Amino acid sequence: MYLNFQDVKRYVIAIISSHDRNRRFRFGRSFESHPRGFVWKVTVLNLIAFLILILCLKTATANKLVCYFTKWSQYRTGVGRYLPGDIDPWLCTHLVYAFAVVNYANEITENEWNEHTLYRQFNELKNSNPQLKTLLSVRDDSQGAQFSSMLSSEASRQSFIRSTISFLRAHGFDGLDLDRPFPVSGGSSAQDKIRFSLLSKELLESYKAEGQGRPRLLLSAAVTADTDAIDLGYEIPEISKYLDFISVKTHDFWRGPDRGTYHHSPLFCDSLDNNTSVDYVMQYWITRGAPAQKLLLGLASHGRSFTLTSAATGKGAPARGPGMSGPYTQQLRIWSYYEICLFLRGALVSWIDGQSVPYAVKGGEWVGFDNQDSYDAKVGYLKNRSFGGVALWTLDMDDFTGQFCGQGKYPLVSHLKRMLNIEPQYPIAVVTPLPHQHCSQNNTVAYQRDGFCSRKQDGLYLRSENPKTFYRCLLRHTYVTRCHTDAQANNGGGIIMARGGVALARVAEAALLHMFFVWSPW
Repeated sequence: MYLNFQDVKRYVIAIISSHDRNRRFRFGRSFESHPRGFVWKVTVLNLIAFLILILCLKTATANKLVCYFTKWSQYRTGVGRYLPGDIDPWLCTHLVYAFAVVNYANEITENEWNEHTLYRQFNELKNSNPQLKTLLSVRDDSQGAQFSSMLSSEASRQSFIRSTISFLRAHGFDGLDLDRPFPVSGGSSAQDKIRFSLLSKELLESYKAEGQGRPRLLLSAAVTADTDAIDLGYEIPEISKYLDFISVKTHDFWRGPDRGTYHHSPLFCDSLDNNTSVDYVMQYWITRGAPAQKLLLGLASHGRSFTLTSAATGKGAPARGPGMSGPYTQQLRIWSYYEICLFLRGALVSWIDGQSVPYAVKGGEWVGFDNQDSYDAKVGYLKNRSFGGVALWTLDMDDFTGQFCGQGKYPLVSHLKRMLNIEPQYPIAVVTPLPHQHCSQNNTVAYQRDGFCSRKQDGLYLRSENPKTFYRCLLRHTYVTRCHTDAQANNGGGIIMARGGVALARVAEAALLHMFFVWSPW
């Protein structure tokens, strides 16, 4: 049974926030004064609840939302152009920059003219969200042989490893992603399967040694959904020991020449698709030794299109090849979600029941894609099987401007975030510095009016209508802090306890919650 950890967290937060005047489970009101005994009683209850949550950690699954940014999206036209500054730093738990390459000196390097600027802008997103983790993904160059050359000896692997440490640290990345979706293509050697395991092991050992006294560099891999290539390309039990997470590219399944329509990322197989489904591939990785909690289910924010050749419009309908290029992405067959939204105006949308995915038909063109409903089915599937989360390809294919789908900015990624119960980690009750010389105590509580701090830096903002009540912005969430004076305390308003009792109780609660939120992988 899947444990919804965030529901438990909200319950405990509600307990802590229920010290308001009406003793309701609501945020946004000041805490009512209580006798000292009651405050300490509540604090003890909170401590017990905290310990219960610690026990829950053993049965809950970490939910990662790992989102890819593609550097070539900067070259799209008009509103399709996408840069690191367009990324919302609060949507995903991890951001992955695609891609760096391996040069002839067996070192990681960039291959775009403005890469250093993009790296800086990408990692500056952590200034807004300090909990965000950024990784740099590395893959073969266009010739497809240099990665294999780097794997070929211990000396060349060590050159690569040393270069990744200096490169990642210099540009502010938190880790490395090994993009290996075609492990047996190009100039690959039959020995690369073993050598890739050795590289993973040596990378982790070096990252651990280098990370003494500071956070260790993360290590992940993006891997294929082709079951034939899986067996030839990976020692799954071995690499699973060393990788922090494994992103399985369970999309863009290929059934051969385009002679009929099919969905590129069905949740389940049917008679036409055989082993090309999310479920089949994820179970394939599990049965060959990958821990479920390390596997991320790959989701796409794009669809694949076909040009029909008959009046038939269902799955498997005759087609002569890919549909036309999208107006912004300019790729044959591949349409971004926002381009699909344009296509859906006047299109016939249908649902493939056995595969839990939609497709649409209009004017002789057919496109299979994902939407919020198919994401619901896939996230429900990964929760039931305790997978580690989602790897999304890509941010720039979602409706990031909100101009096309009528569902707000980033409708797909935002929906994923809600489905995965991913929330920013922040303290709920804190004692703040005194903004007013006559304050005996300040109380800060979470406030329902989140929009105030959505685009503001962390800090205090006075409310003009009440100089002793101000907003506190922390990690883009809004809190209300109210100044309580000694006169208010004596008159029964605000907090009447001595500063020490309430403050210590609040500090205890805040410290526990902060420790829990920071320590917890959720």
